[in-house]
Amino acid sequence: WELESLGIRGDGIDTGLNEQDILKEFDESIQFVDNRYCVKLPWKEGMQEKLGTNRQVALRRFNGLVERFKRDPELYREYGEVINGYLEEGIVERCTSERLADESSFYLPHHAVVRDDKVGSRLRIVFDGASHAEGQYSLNDCLKTGPNFEFWPCKIVIESPMGNLELRKEFQTVSQNKCVVYDSQFVFDLNKYSDLNKVLVITTLVKRFVNKLRKLPTEVGPCSAAELLEAEQDWIKFEQNLVYSSELERIKSGKQISKNSSLYKLAPYLDDNNVLRVRGRLEESEFSSNEIHPIILPKQSKFSELLIRREHNKVCHGGVSATLSKIRSRYWIPKGRQIVKRVLRDCLICRKYSLKPAQQITAQLPKNRILENPPFTVTGIDFTGPVIIRSGKESNQKSYITLFTCAVTRALHLELTTDMTTKHFILSLRRFLARRGNCKVIISDNAKSFKATDNILREFAKILVDVDLKKFVGIHEITWQFIPPHAPWWGGFYERLMRSIKEPLRKILGRASLSFEEMTTILAEVELVLNHRPLTYTSNDLDEPLPLTPAHFLFPGQENLSYPVHFLEIFTNQPSTKENLTRRVVYQTKLLRHIWGKWKNNYLMQLRNAHNFVNSPPVRDLKKGEVVLLEGTTKSKFLWPLGVIEDVIVGRDGHIRSCIVRTSKGQLKRPIQLIYPLEII
Repeated sequence: WELESLGIRGDGIDTGLNEQDILKEFDESIQFVDNRYCVKLPWKEGMQEKLGTNRQVALRRFNGLVERFKRDPELYREYGEVINGYLEEGIVERCTSERLADESSFYLPHHAVVRDDKVGSRLRIVFDGASHAEGQYSLNDCLKTGPNFEFWPCKIVIESPMGNLELRKEFQTVSQNKCVVYDSQFVFDLNKYSDLNKVLVITTLVKRFVNKLRKLPTEVGPCSAAELLEAEQDWIKFEQNLVYSSELERIKSGKQISKNSSLYKLAPYLDDNNVLRVRGRLEESEFSSNEIHPIILPKQSKFSELLIRREHNKVCHGGVSATLSKIRSRYWIPKGRQIVKRVLRDCLICRKYSLKPAQQITAQLPKNRILENPPFTVTGIDFTGPVIIRSGKESNQKSYITLFTCAVTRALHLELTTDMTTKHFILSLRRFLARRGNCKVIISDNAKSFKATDNILREFAKILVDVDLKKFVGIHEITWQFIPPHAPWWGGFYERLMRSIKEPLRKILGRASLSFEEMTTILAEVELVLNHRPLTYTSNDLDEPLPLTPAHFLFPGQENLSYPVHFLEIFTNQPSTKENLTRRVVYQTKLLRHIWGKWKNNYLMQLRNAHNFVNSPPVRDLKKGEVVLLEGTTKSKFLWPLGVIEDVIVGRDGHIRSCIVRTSKGQLKRPIQLIYPLEII
């Protein structure tokens, strides 16, 4: 062991406490098994659990290696010989299907380094310990570094006397042992960068530093255009050597590239700077040399992706055609349109501009809208105004309209209040309960929804959170439900009636200024008209019964109402005897049952077919931790707040209907129709 460690360990040199501890741990873990030394990996404390999987990265690297083998069968043969040698020596073992199924495993990607000028084997397999998935640790990050080599083996051989044959023989055995595994780290990882200009600037600064170490003339100050172009050319040649190595070797040796090569139809050639270009047919034109003979770039390359992003920004985030046209004025990427489409799909700015809100299948109607209940058992409340009222000969005041509508029968009740105080609103609510009664549930917009609107409706928000209103509602055993903020369609059954009220008022009032009593009368007449609106289909056939209206539920048995069946017995002038009154009650009960039957058979059946559920496209549910945009008050999506979904709220049918989103302004509850997923986890 002392002989085998020559050149690896310094003699009498203190490498520091930490390095000594690493060497001690290294020595203690060494085992001699099956004529070979085995040692444990020097894990950093707590880092073994943090080593994430790089399965997708390794798979992409492996697929690239397979494509290279298809282009170079000789390389495939030599590569297979080396891997089979590793298997025979027991250095590696075949991966079982059980291990492949484990998606948490870490993989060491490998590739071939070919040097024709090297004596002996021209092929060397390099294992990449620096490979990692985006945002994850690599194997090298999780292992202790240890001391550096102080003496290299070649230096020992050169300084050794020629007569020491035993030393030379033993060292040759070490150098030719196939158990040596090379670990090559990529110092400059393009996967960590998203801006090509930044990559070129860093490359230029590194080249300046190297030239300065070599004591060569070095420029100072900002990077010049010539330096950036030179750095770009260096990266292009590096990418071409990495992907098209076999094609380059054949072109340099004067041979024709293989017909199986993806570049065969492009007739590639090397220019004076050893850059691979397409041999075009426009040499007699006035185009530039780059337009006639564009530079070839590999399609599966991070550099090509960065270049596409740069050109995409230059055309002001234009579409695929504009970006591809800009690229092909200087470069040629095989299957360029497909690659440009893929890269542009990841452009965050373009994705923001073309985002669509989250989708969900149409929800089922709530239970309190499709069950038989007396009118106004479930009531929706909305507010509108102001309405200008004449209070004197030359003075006016603002009044407001409160809408009460039944969620089941669609009947409505209107109240006019003189101001926006809690006291007057409670008085209007008391008048409504005294006349209509039966109210058990009240549904209205959220107070925050009114705060987000104009100053007038903000006063309603103060009323909804007032303590006196809460006490009044509690005493009357009424449950007050609020819809989510900024989701008016959740209260669509009363929002639509508000429009039906405003339209006749505009036409009736015009520019007239009415007193409070006159306006109250107008509202009562509008209420009567709207309560006689048809809920079911109005037929052209005179023999068909008249349509169902909300008034049938509010005024059963009145003579001025037309009913779908003839109940003449109820309205005949008969003496008010006990038998006649009992008979009248029976007929009224039958009448109500007939009205509710028509409500079920005609009205509810129409609601059933109001939305088409057939062949609805599949939707993707939002998830916790997903990055989203929240629709704001402006039209520009770039001004909308960015947020992260903290929690999802599931509806009665098990589908997500709203979410709690964390933004820079705190947590907000929003319906999914106002959430635009960025699909960034």
